[in-house]
Amino acid sequence: MTERQRVRPATLGDVPAIVRAFRSDLIEGAWWRFRKNQRTPAHVEDLTPFEQWLNGGPWMNPDYLMQHLGRLAAEGHLALVAEELTPGTGQGSGWAVRGEIEVFFYREAAAGAAPPLVAHIGVLQVERGFFRHGLGRALVRRACLEAVARGAYKVTVVSGRDNLSFYKKCGFGLLTPVVTVEGALPRLRDAERPRLTAPPEGLFARGVWPVVAGIHPGPGQTWFLYRAHPYEDPEFRAHRLEVSALVLPEQTGHGQRRAVGFLRQNQVDAEEAIIYCLAEPDRGGPDPSFGALGRAAFAELLRWAAALGYVRFRTYLTGPEHSKLRFFFRMGETSREFVLRLFTRDLEVDTNETG
Repeated sequence: MTERQRVRPATLGDVPAIVRAFRSDLIEGAWWRFRKNQRTPAHVEDLTPFEQWLNGGPWMNPDYLMQHLGRLAAEGHLALVAEELTPGTGQGSGWAVRGEIEVFFYREAAAGAAPPLVAHIGVLQVERGFFRHGLGRALVRRACLEAVARGAYKVTVVSGRDNLSFYKKCGFGLLTPVVTVEGALPRLRDAERPRLTAPPEGLFARGVWPVVAGIHPGPGQTWFLYRAHPYEDPEFRAHRLEVSALVLPEQTGHGQRRAVGFLRQNQVDAEEAIIYCLAEPDRGGPDPSFGALGRAAFAELLRWAAALGYVRFRTYLTGPEHSKLRFFFRMGETSREFVLRLFTRDLEVDTNETG
């Protein structure tokens, strides 16, 4: 980072610049309108706030982003912006926001032990035209320093193939792949919703995130799921999110374990359910909810989705041990990302940076 660059906490006054940075990825003609499972080209000015959200999340609409940043702060998470100085005194000179990063802080679910603190980079964006200025690395560096300051023992991120080399240069090591899979649901007439055995909020301590459909960790997704309708927009409220509690079979020798099943309607495909399962940690070892133990629970979620009228489903699996589940339920891979991690003990920290 040079003297003409700086990173600081984001404020609500940064919203227009953050929206501009995220929208810069969508060149003219790349906006879409989604209707009846079809997409057609559109201009951003002709889209409703919800339709803008479908093109990339809350960062595509100023009103949604204001609410999003407010919730991040209220939950103890962090948004940072990177600024770059343009010399001169005329229009366009001065400090300008050119990128943003969002960091989730949470405690890793661990049975029989004090949950350790983890930092997870959920969002990183640099405005097009300002790539290779060092802004992305400066944002990641500051996120890692925040992790050190708060006592996190590691920082994680989920990345596509294109950004793997960037994160490796930042010191991250590859942990496990994240595979997006989809499949068809059977037509069931008599399937019933799984019996709700406990309020979902009571299953896990506040701020402690379990595995999300095999993804470890996934606090950003979990955070969204616990809020069925993050905005008051009627178009959001029209899309269903179903939540129910499940009891996993007693096959580990350590007693029954509970899980929360989520079924979220795909906003761009009303016939597809996006399925998540949050499982309590197992005292006997790694979470098995998507190994052989989890097949019964996952099958129940599929029956539930079919009973609600969905014809397709999508979920996310990690690691080679989950490939058996993919083939068992005849799911096809649609995309692949990767979980990377950096242990803060390996981070070289200048005392001037943390002081």
